[in-house]
Amino acid sequence: CTPSLVKFFSTKDGVQDPLLGYEPLVFTAGAGQVVPGLDEAVLGMKKGGIRRVVVPARLGYSAGQNLEPQPRSVLDRNALNSVLQNPRRDASVMFDVVVERVK
Repeated sequence: CTPSLVKFFSTKDGVQDPLLGYEPLVFTAGAGQVVPGLDEAVLGMKKGGIRRVVVPARLGYSAGQNLEPQPRSVLDRNALNSVLQNPRRDASVMFDVVVERVK
């Protein structure tokens, strides 16, 4: 089985409130719908699995700016873009993943 539902919400500033409008991120692992590093990291995870994923720049958004997960607010999108487009910054990103459902 491969994870097909990953809940994605912002934990920036310690806020973990799904009522803020963050929807679960649904994707098929290995299908190229999300940044490659996240795609690779969730393979083999089971329901209830938790993993912190640090995605290096070469396996992150540089592989395709329109890949998921995308920040939901304009402020967060601008913050991500400022990191990705600044040649003096490391464009690595970190995700905390909890698998809620596997199909």
